[in-house]
Amino acid sequence: RLQAEPAAPPYLERDALYVRLLSTNIEGTYIWALVFVDARGFTQRYEWAMPPPPPNSKRRQRSADQCSAPETFICGPLAPAAPTGTLGFFKLSSYVGGLHHDVLREDVGPDVFRRNASRVGSGVPPGTASGAWAVGALAALRERGYLHRDSPSPEAEIRRIAQHSELDYLQAFMSGRLFKTPVRVI
Repeated sequence: RLQAEPAAPPYLERDALYVRLLSTNIEGTYIWALVFVDARGFTQRYEWAMPPPPPNSKRRQRSADQCSAPETFICGPLAPAAPTGTLGFFKLSSYVGGLHHDVLREDVGPDVFRRNASRVGSGVPPGTASGAWAVGALAALRERGYLHRDSPSPEAEIRRIAQHSELDYLQAFMSGRLFKTPVRVI
């Protein structure tokens, strides 16, 4: 059972489902994660990632999209401040409520991971694995009634907005300005 410790960052609403995108520093490719904030404010991120490197390994800890083949489905707390390279949080207006962390952690997340893992080889282009997992997880949530059944996949809208955010992020970085991570409702 989850502890009620990781509270929602102030920029995320309770009882809401988000997609978070991180920059891979390769144009048009992103690391996708689902972020769920329950009614109590307990917040977790769910994503497809590689396990940490073994002790004394020279390999840096990286996400599946930055390395070869993805190897695991993970869930963990969301840091209070958005990590460097966060291009945005996309609140899903199609979320109808009733979701519990157990559904993402024990059912939807691992199930979608297993289905995608068998199709993804070691030559994964950056952004492919986590994006495919996130879109698959959203489809599974729609099938289970947690998203409006007639709602379209948000993938194209997220990618369109992310391209603009990525440009804003790079311009802020190059000019030494602070990039304010956007939270958008889609």
